Amino acid sequence: MPIIGRHLNLHLSKMKTIFLFILFTLFGFGSYSQLLKGEWEGTYVTNKTHYPIYLDFVLNSDSSYSVYSYSKGSLRMIKQENTIQFQTDSVVVCKVYFKFLSPDSIYLEEIEVVEPKNYADPCFQKMYLKIEIKADKIKLLGTWKASKCSNKGSGEISFWKKKDDVLK
Repeated sequence: MPIIGRHLNLHLSKMKTIFLFILFTLFGFGSYSQLLKGEWEGTYVTNKTHYPIYLDFVLNSDSSYSVYSYSKGSLRMIKQENTIQFQTDSVVVCKVYFKFLSPDSIYLEEIEVVEPKNYADPCFQKMYLKIEIKADKIKLLGTWKASKCSNKGSGEISFWKKKDDVLK
């Protein structure tokens, strides 16, 4: 009997651990998912140059997200008098595929240009991001790589929430 008792206690202890892990995982997804709602400002780096990029996480009625990225389109060089200026053609808005990889990590992939309608040369990004919360600030930190374009760039990417009042 003592052997059966110890075996039963060990079995119950393992089941309790598994139950707590599942509960924490489900709670973790829910708590982080609410933090993503809203506008994010960021930069991605390629060849030691920082470029601005923005995200908008729109929370749908079914608790899923519609995610969009905003970035400047192709730059063109304009020479005016004795100065050289760079002018942006337009702001490019992309629809973004979103999924959790773990309770504190997400995957984003630009999949379609929403505006401008006939954008000539879209270069989409795949982003692997870790959700970081420090001192009441929420950040998304990770890496990006180009997809579906001739440019095979990659590098670091980071976002910060435009309004961090969610944590206060």
